[in-house]
Amino acid sequence: MNEWEHVTCMKTIALRFQGNLMKTYIAIGTANCFNEDVVSRGRMILFDIIEVVPEVNQPLTKHKLKVSRINSMSIEDR
Repeated sequence: MNEWEHVTCMKTIALRFQGNLMKTYIAIGTANCFNEDVVSRGRMILFDIIEVVPEVNQPLTKHKLKVSRINSMSIEDR
């Protein structure tokens, strides 16, 4: 993320993939906050939650986030 990009919303979602299987993702919406003279832009980023081998004596480190998809958009794209 760049200096002016801020997370504006985050949600855990379940999406169907490969037929009827459901998979959990984390969806994040961002916005570039400049001033009123600049066109608003943002991104939607979808993270896949994957399991990894946890670090020694730290069982809470068994999950990592992997970027699955990024969509860039501006207010003019609507």
